[in-house]
Amino acid sequence: MTSSRTEPGSLYVVPTPLGNLEDVTLRALRILAECDVIAAEDTRRTRKLLDRHGIRARPVSLHRFSEERKADHVLKMLAHGKSVALVTDAGTPGVSDPGARLVAHARAEGMQVIPLPGPSAPAAAVSVSGWEGPFTFEGYVEKKPAARRRQIERIAASDRAAVLFEAPSRLAATLRELAGQAPGHRILMAREMTKVHEEYRVDFAAGLLEDLPERVRGEITLVVMPPGGTRPGPSAGLSAAADAALELADLGVRLKQAARIIAGVSGTSARDVYETANRRRR
Repeated sequence: MTSSRTEPGSLYVVPTPLGNLEDVTLRALRILAECDVIAAEDTRRTRKLLDRHGIRARPVSLHRFSEERKADHVLKMLAHGKSVALVTDAGTPGVSDPGARLVAHARAEGMQVIPLPGPSAPAAAVSVSGWEGPFTFEGYVEKKPAARRRQIERIAASDRAAVLFEAPSRLAATLRELAGQAPGHRILMAREMTKVHEEYRVDFAAGLLEDLPERVRGEITLVVMPPGGTRPGPSAGLSAAADAALELADLGVRLKQAARIIAGVSGTSARDVYETANRRRR
């Protein structure tokens, strides 16, 4: 699509910031300003973004519980040549957020659906995990214990990293399940990404559990990484292990903690890794 204007009768899938309202593309702002209709998961949250950037459009509600019912109304607007921007509270519509049903109906009716690239919690989390290999996006962890157990069994048996969303109230239960079934998997725990209290920690599930506060706040994204990946194997030696520990430390992990993580996947001594990395850091 090369046009600099919105196309009549088109549905635009527009990613919005995860938290920091500056994390929005120039194209997304233009589309939001030009579209005839903005369909939003939460009109109040979208209104804050629009106000911040001087966009006067009034969004209409299209949330998870009304998506199926309101899809017909949006399709009628598209059929009459209206351009519609679809947004959710944060990130990309249709990715563990409302939007997929509307997109499917629009495509079935032959409508033009145009995606915009932009903020994505899975991509942001993987980018600071240190994982270079393939990964799968699991969405939210299963709520029921038996289903969660089966999901984590599958993740533990895979050689791909897995990206998961989890609610604060269920985080401890999920980490306990991971500690039991995937004790050697390193995990990046990203909390409140791009927001004031954002936090990134890398450790095994058992280590994350040890330091988990009694009350967890905010939105959680986990990147569960199988042993190996970009980290040194048993034959890589102390020098490579120390380098890997320093890489983790650059991501915000305490050096002693990083040394323990690397030692666990490289077969080296955590003390030797820490001492070697600490000398290099000086």
